Amino acid sequence: MKKIGIYIDLENVFYLSYDINFGFMLNNILSFYKNNLKDKEIFYSVKNAYGDAKSIKKYAKNLRDLHIDITYSVPVNKAKNMADMISSIDAFEDFVINKKIDIAVFVTRDVDYTIVMDRLRRHGAEIGIATVYDNTKREIFKNSCSHIFKIEDYKIAEKEESEIKIENRENTIDKNEFLNFFYNRILEIYNNSEDTENIKISISDICNKINEDFNFEKGKSAIEETQFKKMKNVLKYLNNNGIETKIDCDDFYINDINIFKNVMSGILNLNTCEISEKNFVLAFNEIIFNCEENTNISLANVMNEINKKFGINNGSSAVKHTKFKKPSKFISYIIKKEVPIELSNKGNSFVMKDKNKVLEILTNLENK
Repeated sequence: MKKIGIYIDLENVFYLSYDINFGFMLNNILSFYKNNLKDKEIFYSVKNAYGDAKSIKKYAKNLRDLHIDITYSVPVNKAKNMADMISSIDAFEDFVINKKIDIAVFVTRDVDYTIVMDRLRRHGAEIGIATVYDNTKREIFKNSCSHIFKIEDYKIAEKEESEIKIENRENTIDKNEFLNFFYNRILEIYNNSEDTENIKISISDICNKINEDFNFEKGKSAIEETQFKKMKNVLKYLNNNGIETKIDCDDFYINDINIFKNVMSGILNLNTCEISEKNFVLAFNEIIFNCEENTNISLANVMNEINKKFGINNGSSAVKHTKFKKPSKFISYIIKKEVPIELSNKGNSFVMKDKNKVLEILTNLENK
């Protein structure tokens, strides 16, 4: 098991001519060490950024979303603050004294960091630096670390954000609603594949499956009713959030499915893993046990009670974490299993025609 500490000199990178995608940077650095150190038990134990008020303001939301701790560096004069000194001391203490890290990565253009980098290497630390391309050719940087990451690889292109904002067009499908179906369809592909590395995903197939989720007729496209409009913009959105993807003609690849799961869980505010059919049926059975036979039972109320059982807050739904995705599809599923339930009130309620039979069949489904 290895622990990474990353130390970002915000004030130093603030004046670059482009913005940095720190999410992509963190995931790329993590993937590099996992692959090169042949150790899957690698994680960030320290994530710190240092800067003045101006540089912190620029990246505050991005850093907060990535759970990076921010340290305000008091200016020494108009052109200098103490970010380099504070971050260097923090890194040295984290490795030598507190034993919090095994790997230290600095994000900076400043040659002064080579001093602490060299000193940490002498004490046995694995050292990396993310810096500008010109520095990668300088011996002083090469001799003070084991790997140099190029900051240019993590820049956000000027047009990327504007390309997915289509002006004067109404989007009838919410971004997260679409991404939720996209997320579940990707997981479905991986769950049905024995080899989870380098899976080729057909753009047309995934779009067709999402169209089915939205009950779109043939010839209509769900993605065109979102802010993305095209799958390439969905993939750009993923890349901007730290999920590496690659397009190959009419197919695409996801570099690391675990990173995809983690980042998408944050975007979609998922606080639960996939719920099995058995567990969902069990929860449904327990809820309707207290309901009356031959009376209208609110489907929404039952789903809310199931959400409570799985600890899911408002804004999400337990059924979305199942293969059913929608309450109506779950009810259709159990009706096909000959459970004596009928939908009523335009599908918003259901009636148990024979409660004992309902409970008996549902219990049998749980035990399969």
